[in-house]
Order: sequence, then structure tokens, then C-alpha cells
Amino acid sequence: MKPKLAPRHIIPTVCYAILFIITVLVAVSFYTNMQNLEPSGESVETSIPLIGLLAVGIVVAAMVFVFLGAVLASVFAAVPLLLSCINIFKRNRKLAIAGLIFDILFAEFLFFPFVTSLFSANAPTLPLIFAAILALPILSLVMNILNIKQGGPLPEREEETLPTELIP
Repeated sequence: MKPKLAPRHIIPTVCYAILFIITVLVAVSFYTNMQNLEPSGESVETSIPLIGLLAVGIVVAAMVFVFLGAVLASVFAAVPLLLSCINIFKRNRKLAIAGLIFDILFAEFLFFPFVTSLFSANAPTLPLIFAAILALPILSLVMNILNIKQGGPLPEREEETLPTELIP
């Protein structure tokens, strides 16, 4: 008999789904921004000097780099989402251990932008956004630890047997 479906099984799946949706939205937004880059009607030789062309090339290369990073992050977020969905049905420790690895990797990956956003003076709400995103893998990490602690088979206990013979 399978144990009841507990929140410790559902919460990591929801966290991974939110991370997956965020990474896909970032990839789609950068893709649409790259598609909306239109050159002006003027010729390049008269409007932009060589330094300006270099700057535009660097910006476009950075946008392509962020787009490819977002696509890779969404693929990376899809793997623990799939493992967590399977864990809902199987409810065993092995899938929760695999989820721990992804939780730690996501938390480490998101910790750096969170720390750097603390020191940015331009956007005071940016640390709150990164803190909310960083809370997802940390919450999933805690729930996967609970899955490992409580999800396995119960240890067998030896019952104390009373002696059948009385010694005088």
C-alpha cells in the first residue's frame, strides 16, 4: 500500500514547474527582443561609425548568449520537474535524492545573481525578485530532505518476546 500523497511530494513539483515557466518566459522574451531588432532605413556607413557597429554587435551577441542560457536553463529545469512528477507516483527515496542534486545546483546558480543584486543601486526591487526565485529551490530542497527522511520503508522492529518457560 502506497503512503498518502503528502505536501512534501507536491511542493517540489510546483517549485520546479514555476522555475521551468520562468526560464521559458525569459527565453521567449529574449527571442522576441531579438526578432524585433530592426535596422533603421539609413545606410550603415552614414549613420553608425565603426565603434557603434562593434557596440551593436556586442549587444546582439550578449542577447544571443542570454537566450541560449535561458534555453539551457529551461531544459535543465525540465529534468527535475520530470523526476518530481515521477516521484509523486512512485514515492521512493532515489528520485528525491536526484531532486536534491538539482535543488543544490539551482540554489547555487541563483545565489550569485541574488548577492550581486543586493549591491545594485539601480533597481531596489531586484533583490526581492531574486530572493523569491531563490526561495523556490530552497523550499524544494527542504521538501526533498523530508521525502528522504520519511519516504522510505519503515525499519523492522524486533518484538520483545516473553519467555515461555518460567525459571524457578
